[in-house]
Amino acid sequence: MESNRVGLFHLCNTGVCSRLELMQQAAIFAGLPTGNLLGKPIVEMGRPGPRPKTVVMEMRALKTSGISLPRDWKAALAEYVRMHAAKG
Repeated sequence: MESNRVGLFHLCNTGVCSRLELMQQAAIFAGLPTGNLLGKPIVEMGRPGPRPKTVVMEMRALKTSGISLPRDWKAALAEYVRMHAAKG
């Protein structure tokens, strides 16, 4: 907001992971076992319509505006898990 740039800015943490990797890392940060987390191909999930295999948000508007990109998803997830574990 302080940059005075206008337009549509998509925002997410940096880095790439699958939904399974996200769940596994969240379990690790929470001190939970990961052995019972299983991946399932999207074609077996019964969702309507085709889904792309991989989708990664580029955040081009942030980059071209000179706005710093957010931190890595693992760092953000670690903080999120810590905050919610503390509320316990």
